[in-house]
Amino acid sequence: MGGFRLSCNSRDDNFFTDPRLLEFAPETLAASQIDNDRVSLTDEQISALKLIYAGPTNPRTGERIYTPLPYGSEDCWGGLDLQQDPEQLPSSLLYPFHWVFGPDFDYSTFDFDRDLDTLNEQLAPILNANNPDVSELKALGGKILLYTGTADPLVPFQDALHYYERVIEHQGSLDQTQDFFRLFLVPGMGHCGGGPGLNEIGFRGDSSFPVDSDHDILAAMVDWVEHGKAPDTLI
Repeated sequence: MGGFRLSCNSRDDNFFTDPRLLEFAPETLAASQIDNDRVSLTDEQISALKLIYAGPTNPRTGERIYTPLPYGSEDCWGGLDLQQDPEQLPSSLLYPFHWVFGPDFDYSTFDFDRDLDTLNEQLAPILNANNPDVSELKALGGKILLYTGTADPLVPFQDALHYYERVIEHQGSLDQTQDFFRLFLVPGMGHCGGGPGLNEIGFRGDSSFPVDSDHDILAAMVDWVEHGKAPDTLI
């Protein structure tokens, strides 16, 4: 990785720079632990919260399906605040189910064992981009700048990080990988932007910051490709 030193947040921050370091026990939200007017959770709600933060697994085999939601992403767009109300959940987020099971599929009935296999059989060959072998792109002189926000509830940063680690393993070292492929984790950024962190890195055309390789990730890519200056940091 380049760019950001990861740590837990300070008292003055309203985001987590590395949610993986946070230890959170949902039991602390039980009614018996609340001594003021804060909202408390029932035992059933606490059990549900534990399942959510554990991430989806196959109920038959126990195999992990996908990474959990990162702590601190709950009130970002697409997070738990939105997902708790089926009427607010945008139908556009459910398109894979509709493609495979039809427009009237009830996603609440999804079977994480059999239905997931069906979904993967039909869509994985077309949509999945999990191959860590990007040697052909490297040989052609291509560059990759991958960024993701640590408060993104729709595409959790752990997934991008896991992929990058697999690329490093395939390349043989971090140095070999950073020759052409660099990852920036943006603390507190939500889905593609926004969120509670300091996450303005340009590229969207509406930034008030300088459009240069220190402040703008697209300009950094151009500088890398055209002048051989690899980005180590983004301000």
